[in-house]
Amino acid sequence: MIVIVGGMHRSGTSALAGLLHHNGIVMGEEVNFKPRPKKNQNAKGYYENFRFRSLNDRILEHNGYKVKSFDSTIPELTFTDAHVAEGKALVDEYDIEYKNWGWKDPRNSLTLKFWMSLCPTAKIVVSRRNYESIAHSMVIRNKGGKIEKYINLCMIYYNHLYANVGNNEWYNIFFEDLCNNTSDEVTRLEQFLNYAIEDLSFIESRLQHHA
Repeated sequence: MIVIVGGMHRSGTSALAGLLHHNGIVMGEEVNFKPRPKKNQNAKGYYENFRFRSLNDRILEHNGYKVKSFDSTIPELTFTDAHVAEGKALVDEYDIEYKNWGWKDPRNSLTLKFWMSLCPTAKIVVSRRNYESIAHSMVIRNKGGKIEKYINLCMIYYNHLYANVGNNEWYNIFFEDLCNNTSDEVTRLEQFLNYAIEDLSFIESRLQHHA
């Protein structure tokens, strides 16, 4: 099983990826988890496989888009043969190594069309969070910016994601519910994945933050 985790930056994708990883759905290896945890931000880790993130960045940059610009104009993506070859090699490598695996990256929301062409049977888990909470968190992390800009960017990210899901199975999981009603929310996630998630210790109420 391949699980692709998408969503907006600061929407809870790290908490979701950490939960999956600690329950046997491999999100990557320690050496490939970048950025590293920070005391005041995602202290429990990002669970972001840099090999997939790097390819996402290069695909977006090839199309003239820099993620950290937080520009609301997202170009229609094109891919090179080199992108496809690298992506296929990554998917094949992990598929051989692990029975259940996936990767998390908010950039997946913008590049999902690319990954769907390589992983047509992947299950998509979308991390959702109140847009104002996301926006406040973005302002704090980026030390500036307008709330309205980030709320608008949330809508754009999710619109792009849903537009490219196609016929794949996908499921929305809300960060607030995952933190505050963990058991029930995980039960629904189990049903979607058809996979047992027994260790809930990774999810703690203190994960719900603005920073």
